[in-house]
Amino acid sequence: MHRHGALLTFDEVKTGLVVHRGGATRLFGVTPDLVCLAKALGGGVPCGAIGGTEEVMALIEDGRYNQIGTFNGNPMTMAAAVATLTEVLTEEAYAHADDVGSYVLQQSLEVLRSHGHAAYGHHYGFKVCVVFSGEIAKNYRQFLGFNTAVSHLHFLTQFNGGVFLPPWGKSESITMSVAHDRTHADQWIDNMDRFGRALAEVSDRTRPTSPSVATTS
Repeated sequence: MHRHGALLTFDEVKTGLVVHRGGATRLFGVTPDLVCLAKALGGGVPCGAIGGTEEVMALIEDGRYNQIGTFNGNPMTMAAAVATLTEVLTEEAYAHADDVGSYVLQQSLEVLRSHGHAAYGHHYGFKVCVVFSGEIAKNYRQFLGFNTAVSHLHFLTQFNGGVFLPPWGKSESITMSVAHDRTHADQWIDNMDRFGRALAEVSDRTRPTSPSVATTS
């Protein structure tokens, strides 16, 4: 990108401080020229931040670029961010998230496979994603081809079982917080078991049957 005069920007609105303490930047070992943060940074209040290399940020520092925003320097927002970074998102919190997230993913896959459903998934920090397909997507277009109806059924099963997910669970199964533990994980897994059984019943009803053959002597 630099060879063509372009800058590398990471939009870490959903991944920053969530998938890793250093976000996707640290998790994947790639240093972008610019990074955008939000959501998790504020611990629940409207919050965002941008950062970058010294060369890029110098454009703001020396006044060549005027960076403005609705919450720039807002005392409450900044206080919430400081508390989140120093008191909430501790090393112990990330270790706890790794334990609960790994448990959710492994148990979910085992439950689905016990009902005859192929699935795979990923877990990074506070994020867990279960994909209802035996084919591993290698790009976003391939991922978009997966059955949306199955994802919606999963969303409804979790919702009716007391777990509220992002409406399009196809791309984001669960986002945990520091308050979630294995008790909450078991609720998710119980719902996943009901979902697996429902999916198996649908498959049985729609599976074509072999035609009967009459014989005569």
